[in-house]
Amino acid sequence: MLEKALQRAVISAADEVQALAWRTAKADELLDQAASIFSAIRRTRAAGAPRSLAELVSVRLQHWQALAEGDTQPGIPTGLRTLDEALGGGLKPGKVIVLAARPSVGKTSLAAQIGLNVASLGQRVLMLSQEMQAGDLVDRAIANLGRVHLDRLTTGQFAEDDWMAISQASESATKLAMFVDDQPALTLLDIRAKARRVQQDGGLALLIVDYLQLCASTGNVERRHHQIEQISRGMKALAKELGVCVLLLSQLNRGGAAGEPELDHLKESGAIEEDADTVVLLHPMGHEADGALLVLAKIPKNRQGRRGRLALSLHGKTQRWAQSSGNVSRRTAGEAA
Repeated sequence: MLEKALQRAVISAADEVQALAWRTAKADELLDQAASIFSAIRRTRAAGAPRSLAELVSVRLQHWQALAEGDTQPGIPTGLRTLDEALGGGLKPGKVIVLAARPSVGKTSLAAQIGLNVASLGQRVLMLSQEMQAGDLVDRAIANLGRVHLDRLTTGQFAEDDWMAISQASESATKLAMFVDDQPALTLLDIRAKARRVQQDGGLALLIVDYLQLCASTGNVERRHHQIEQISRGMKALAKELGVCVLLLSQLNRGGAAGEPELDHLKESGAIEEDADTVVLLHPMGHEADGALLVLAKIPKNRQGRRGRLALSLHGKTQRWAQSSGNVSRRTAGEAA
């Protein structure tokens, strides 16, 4: 009975796609709509009929028991313990995490390090970089993995012991299932197609989009903030559809540039704040004794985790992020406590 119902659903979907093919002039839009139609069949089959609360509680009890016994993990670790704790155990499928900062604070390097850590755990990662070229991202990855100074990788002025570190870091990098795409001005259709392709080839745990305001719009939406809304909401739909965590990087506007960033500083659209499950705002707070940049990671929105303030440090020479014991209270920033 279920197999017959599935066959009827596939036939109906094929008819719908055929009708779309006659009406839709753009091939990219047709492919995206067709993929969504067939994805809906898979989701419906997996989900089945609505379930009672009693059944759902029973499933969650099993999940809680597995967590308690260590048979499953609450999320995929980012490699930064305090951030994982705030996220309720790490990165989770179906969630959208917005990582936002003003220019040159380090959001790309933090996202890349998280991606490298997730990939080192055997998970597949896709990083869509619309600002930096793939070669630049490789330089940063090798600097991070091998603790090699980034300026040496970009100028070729290596120290004698750098080559051993570069060789070991390169060997480690080749074993990671991390994919990089540096196509500029991505549309929502482009992002969906690239994510689906990687997932179909072997799964996808984390999608990194760097960054939202560089995305291009599709259709006839003219106002930029409406375009950003369309892309932001599409990211949330994609996260749920594919069951992946989306790390969506975003610029902050110049409002309150002298002080800490707030949610309403997310550039060009309030929809970013609405659609995100978690928002992490980065803000530089000075330098630590070893020269690392002390960065406030402020979490003003977190649907199933803790809000608060975390101290991170960025060693810019090697593009490495770490937890910090630095003081990131408001008083440190010269503001009222």
